[in-house]
Amino acid sequence: MTSCNSANPKEDLSKEVQSVSSWAATAQMVTNAWLKSNVPKKYAQQTLNKAQTEFLSEKKKISQIKSSTNVIQQHQSLIVTNISQLATQTEKMSKAIAQNNHSQVQQQLKVLEIEVQKINQLKTMP
Repeated sequence: MTSCNSANPKEDLSKEVQSVSSWAATAQMVTNAWLKSNVPKKYAQQTLNKAQTEFLSEKKKISQIKSSTNVIQQHQSLIVTNISQLATQTEKMSKAIAQNNHSQVQQQLKVLEIEVQKINQLKTMP
């Protein structure tokens, strides 16, 4: 059963946002570990690429959730925009890691952390 068929769009949205939040935390952890030379470059890249794939998948699922209220639809729209930003950031971080560009990775990580704060705030449904 897909999330868009559920009778409770608010619960579906909450569940998908929780998944996004978990992947965002994973991206943060692996990036921090790479910056400290605690994980290999390939592992960090693979994890970030997987996170990006999951973000895009969740974005699609969230876009398909049918909501009857404008408030939830607006909230849904904000979440989708935020997930797009998370996907973009993880891609940029993966590319910077591929180039061993620590300063670029650190900059991208700061942006990712801001997006993570936003998604965590969006976890609270209207």
